[in-house]
Amino acid sequence: MASNQEQIINSIREWAVRNKDIDFILITGSNGNDGRLPDAYSDIDVIVFCKRSPYYRTNSEWLSEIAEPVSYFHWPATRNLSKIYFANGVCLDIGFISTHHLAWGKRYAFIRKYKPLYRLIPRIVRGKVEALFNEFSYQIHRGYYPLIDKGDHESKMKYAREVFAYKKAKSFEIERLHQSVNQFWQYALQMAVKLQRKEFFTAKFECDHIMKKELLYIIEMYTKSIQGEAFETWHKGRYIEQWAAPFITAQLPGVYGRYEEEDAWKSLMAMIELFSELSHSLITQYPEAGCQNPERYFREWIADVRKNAV
Repeated sequence: MASNQEQIINSIREWAVRNKDIDFILITGSNGNDGRLPDAYSDIDVIVFCKRSPYYRTNSEWLSEIAEPVSYFHWPATRNLSKIYFANGVCLDIGFISTHHLAWGKRYAFIRKYKPLYRLIPRIVRGKVEALFNEFSYQIHRGYYPLIDKGDHESKMKYAREVFAYKKAKSFEIERLHQSVNQFWQYALQMAVKLQRKEFFTAKFECDHIMKKELLYIIEMYTKSIQGEAFETWHKGRYIEQWAAPFITAQLPGVYGRYEEEDAWKSLMAMIELFSELSHSLITQYPEAGCQNPERYFREWIADVRKNAV
């Protein structure tokens, strides 16, 4: 499928050359990443700077100019992203941004360095501009390359990027640790109750995925506490088998259970044991957080629920 990816990228380039609307295109994601090469199933992540961005976000006629689309949808308005699958099996994640934003972004970045001028800009305007460029900085922080540039757009982007450089969220935040510990244990009890009621679907749907989300956060926090703040843990657990400690990855198979009572209980308890081990380590390592761990109470309550399920 790699040749199919190249075919789509070439088609995007040719489409952009023919289209006067298109000014600047960046390839991001795994195709633009220096540290991780794409495989045959990687999406193509594209950011397009154009003159009529609303048109491309609300219409799909232009897709056939690139290749034959077989599936298409646009994320909600909160995300400037469309996902397309073409007939050759290639997936394209594409976002459209007005080219004017680059020019204004460069001007804004210049003004931002001079506090008297910066303060004259209304806060609501500042908020919208910075939210746009902070999101953009996140999209390209792992690497990119320009597919086409019909003007001096990359230099404007680089200038704005220096001011709006992507900053990784701190791995350790007291409030977030407190939230994670308490949310995990509350949903663990709720899941136990649903299993006792034999409500397996809602147990998985309402509780299981939230617990795994909090487990992933704790794994990331624990890993960074050992490897350092700058250590790359990617997103949504990607490459976890490579960056997490072996004793963690050895336990991961047990946290996934089948749609069956006994196995669901086993996976719940495996999740609890792994979360408990890592959260205890973090709470001990950061006593200044003053994080209250309700584990003892919830373990007793979960044990009582399980007895009633037998």
